[in-house]
This record gives sequence, C-alpha cells and structure tokens, in this order.
Amino acid sequence: MHHNNLIANSFVICFILLFSVSQSFNQEVGPIVKMTNGQVWPKPVLQHIYDEYLTFEPENFHFNITGYSCDDLQDAFKRYNSMLFLKATKTFKQNTSLSTDFIVGKMGVLNVQMTNPCENYPSLNMDEKYEIKINNFSGLLLASSIWGILRGLETFSQMVYLETDGSKFVIRRTSIVDYPKFRHRGFLLDTSRHYFPIESITKTLDAMSYSKMNVFHWHMVDDNSFPYQSSAFPNLSERGAFGKSAIYTKDDVKRVIEYAKLRGIRVIPEFDTPGHMLSWGLGGIPGLLIEYFGTIDPTVEENYNFIRTLLSEVSELFQDNYLHLGGDEVNSSCW
Repeated sequence: MHHNNLIANSFVICFILLFSVSQSFNQEVGPIVKMTNGQVWPKPVLQHIYDEYLTFEPENFHFNITGYSCDDLQDAFKRYNSMLFLKATKTFKQNTSLSTDFIVGKMGVLNVQMTNPCENYPSLNMDEKYEIKINNFSGLLLASSIWGILRGLETFSQMVYLETDGSKFVIRRTSIVDYPKFRHRGFLLDTSRHYFPIESITKTLDAMSYSKMNVFHWHMVDDNSFPYQSSAFPNLSERGAFGKSAIYTKDDVKRVIEYAKLRGIRVIPEFDTPGHMLSWGLGGIPGLLIEYFGTIDPTVEENYNFIRTLLSEVSELFQDNYLHLGGDEVNSSCW
C-alpha cells in the first residue's frame, strides 16, 4: 500500500512539473531589444543629421591628433578603437540595408583637436563641451579639454553602428555641439553594507562613462562595515570590515581613482559621521563612541585628533577637492 502511495505521489509531482513547464512555454516572450542606428545618449544639446552615410573599414580607420596630446588621450584612443567595431555574438540580421544612393564615402580618420593641455584630474568646474563634425570623408572632434574629448569620443562611438544586414559599419553625416546641463552627474555605490570587489567597481565606472556621468560617489564607510584600510589606524578595517578579503587597500583606491580619471569621472569618498559609526567602534579606539546609537562622543577631546588624523590621510589619498562626511543623524538626548 505504501509503495502504491509513493507511485501516486510521484505521478502528481510529475504532472505538476509538466504543467508548470508547459505554462512557462506559453508565456509571452519580451520584445527583442534592437541595437540603435547611431542615436546618441544622452541627447546632445544641438545636432544636425543628414541623410548621407559613410562606411568604415576597421583596419583602415584611425584617430589623428591635430592639437595637444597626452598619455590619457592615447589611452582613450586605444580603448575606443577596440570598442568601435565590436561585433555582437548574436545578431538578428535583416535582408535590408542602406541603398548605395545614401552612401557618400568612406570614413578613414577622425581628427581630434584638443586646444589646451591635459589636466591631471577631473573637477567640479571641468569643461566637458565638445563639437563633432562628420563630413564626406573624415570627421573632426574639437574640445578645449581632455574631458570634452572623452565625452566626444563616447558620442562618436555611439554614432558608429553595424548595418542591419551585418555587412558594414556606417556613420551618418552629422554635426553636434554638446555640453552638460548639470556639472554634477553622480552615481552612489554603497560598499559598506555590501562589499563590491574592485572589478565590479571598474565595470560600474565603465557603465557610467557610457552615459557621460562624471561623479562616482563612493559610500565607503557606514554602520555595517569599515572596509577602508587606514595606515594610521589599521585596526579599523582589521576588526570593522566584513572579512580580510572585504578590504580596500590604498593601492585599490588608487586603481579606482586612476580608472575613473581616464573616463573623466571624479571619485568622492563618503565616511559617515557623526552617526552611523558602529563599525568604527570595533577598531579599538578608546572612548570613540557613546554607549548607544553608534555616534561619536564629542565630549572626548582625543576624538577630534583621531578624526583629524584619519581624514587628513583620506584627503591625501583621494584627489578630489571634496570629501563627503555623511552628516548622519545623532540622538541629542545623549547629552
């Protein structure tokens, strides 16, 4: 009898699984997201588009410097040259393509004219304006700063696309004048509540650059963990991080700053104070926090020296003019 029940139960389970699978096949498939045909994101301030196209031969295309140059510019050329002609592993090809009547020539070169020397690091007042002109045989990217050149290269990379039949890369004859509406276009990543490895952070910076975002707000330290490895106070991360593998060394921070700089992105760290400091309290600093609520004790004079020493170290490491101190809430009934 028990054996028969097992068989019956097995049939019921199989039926339920079969029904579930059949239902999943009946679900509507979401729309296929087609690649864009040279549209620029974000939308430029001013753009004139013409119904004339130039084709690309990847092996015969190059960037040509007609103004100032620097290592950061050369790095950008290498990066975008590899990005321009990426081929999708899966493409939904169509049997239609541009009529030869609309193709007016071949694009062999983009002349890049930067009218001022490169700056060391991006800043709040950096000039990100650029102009692009694509004519019948070549193109011009003009900007006064490396930051404008980087934004223009991103736009140019978006303008190049693979024809629908997969036969050739093309770009539309276009003229663009573009500059940002907002000087601060930021993305915040909380690495205190959830540790992200450096590789994830660099991928985030890549994604930011594709949308021309320019501030990486690194919410590094909060109640939950203290992943920053301080030279002056190593116990803060030794005891306050999630684990030994969930720590950001100074070399890690430098790598992020350099990676961001090459994409025209500022890195602003946030060290939460005077509240949300529970993880700081694990570092063995005597009298640092009040008994409850994870708030620094302002009645202990030595705490001011501690904060001054730590933030001086952080300010020397990070290159931006700004450091975010959180301004987190405190319970004033403690005093």
